[in-house]
Amino acid sequence: ENDDQLLFCDDCDRGYHMYCLSPPMSEPPEGSWSCHLCLRQLKEKASAYITLT
Repeated sequence: ENDDQLLFCDDCDRGYHMYCLSPPMSEPPEGSWSCHLCLRQLKEKASAYITLT
C-alpha cells in the first residue's frame, strides 16, 4: 500500500513515506537522498572531525 510514495535512504536503505516526512515531500528528489538519521550521523562525524583538527 502506498508503495509509490516510499522513499529509500541511499545510505541506510530505510524506507519512508514521502507524506510522513517533515516537511512532507510531494515529489521524490532528483539524485541521492539521505534520511534524517543518516544526516544526523554525518553532522556528528563532521563535528568530531572539525574538533580533532
